[in-house]
Amino acid sequence: MSESRFVVRRLNWREAGALFVRLPGEVRLASFDTFEAADADRARREAQVRDRVNPFRCGTAWHALTAFPEGVFRDWLSDVSLAPPDGATLGDWAQWWADGSAAWPAEHRARVWEGLDRVRFFETIERPASAVAYAVMRVLWEYNDSWYDPGTEGGTTVRAFRSRERADAECARLEAEARTGWVDDHSIGTQRWQLDEWPKFGEDTAFDAAEALDAYGARLFEVVEIDVGGEA
Repeated sequence: MSESRFVVRRLNWREAGALFVRLPGEVRLASFDTFEAADADRARREAQVRDRVNPFRCGTAWHALTAFPEGVFRDWLSDVSLAPPDGATLGDWAQWWADGSAAWPAEHRARVWEGLDRVRFFETIERPASAVAYAVMRVLWEYNDSWYDPGTEGGTTVRAFRSRERADAECARLEAEARTGWVDDHSIGTQRWQLDEWPKFGEDTAFDAAEALDAYGARLFEVVEIDVGGEA
């Protein structure tokens, strides 16, 4: 058996006005025996976010987006015949992306993301192989006087299991039970972006609970993986 496991973690991005910032904290989503399998899972999740997010809204200053100085980044884009914006603010860059990126070839969008090497939403790390548990977490939805949106990354642990199958089953049961108290009485801001069918990151504010829960995949509970020590 391998002495290591390769873990995929979700990084903690949160809305800050018109922008998004990365806060401390990560959530462990899954682990794999090989780096290749883990990184394929990470890349799949990352691609889902990139399809919906404007990368130039992810950070409050240039250095939060990339290790490249802005002039070097402009040269990086010109190497594939992308014409960067005339302006120099993050707002100019965000507008440039919003106005043109949908029409670019996929390799041009990938070029931008590659250069913005500090805008990442998931990571793969190596951990010692050990026993794991699967915690069912209640998402901490917080009311902002108008609607609910998810609070700090993670949540409150409800139960933990040694098998993912049992954890998934309990998560589904709790989800179905909790939804009955939300559908008619709440509005939900769907701004956690890791699920397949959510709206574009930050473009929509809030939905009736039934629409958010059913059409956009908002969750009241989720399963996360945790180390518990001992032999795997």
